[in-house]
Amino acid sequence: MPATYEPIATTTLSNSTTTSVTFSSISSTYTDLVLVSVVRITKTGATNDDVFVTLNSVTSGNPYSNVFLYGTGSANGSGRVNPRNEGLWLFSPAANATSGVFEINYMNLMNYSNTTTHKVILSNSGSMSDSTAIRAGLWASTAAINTIAIATNSGSVYFESGTTFSLYGIKAA
Repeated sequence: MPATYEPIATTTLSNSTTTSVTFSSISSTYTDLVLVSVVRITKTGATNDDVFVTLNSVTSGNPYSNVFLYGTGSANGSGRVNPRNEGLWLFSPAANATSGVFEINYMNLMNYSNTTTHKVILSNSGSMSDSTAIRAGLWASTAAINTIAIATNSGSVYFESGTTFSLYGIKAA
C-alpha cells in the first residue's frame, strides 16, 4: 500500500540569530513522521557545529545514541556516538561551505506513536560542497513522540535566514 505524506508544519527562518526550532503537540494519528531540513549555519567562534534533535524535551539519562557512515569525496568513515543527553545527532551543517549552500537532511521517525517500543530514527544528509552522511539513531523511550526540537549545540552557532524545517506525517493508504 502506498503511503501518503501529509504536511503538519513548516518553519522558515527570517532572522539569523535563531538556535532552535520546536514542533509541539504532534498528533499521534500517523504511522511515521518525516522531518525535512534545509539548513545553513553561522559560527561565531564555535568549533563544533553539530545540530541535534531532542524528543519530548528529554535531556537526561543518556537516552539518545547514533551510528553513522559518511563520505566527503576525499575521505570516508563510520562511527558510533555514545549515548548522550543533548539529543540525536542530526548532522553537521556546511558552515564553511560556499555561500548560499545549504545542508539537506531527511529524518524518518518510524512508529513514533507506539508506546511499547523504543524509537528508531534514520536520517540522511548532504550538501553540494561538503559531505554526505547516513545515520541511524535510537531514542531509548517507549513514550509516543509529541515534541521535536532541533537545536545547535552551542550559543555561538546560529541557523541562517532561509533555513527551513518541515514536518510531515505519513498515513497508510
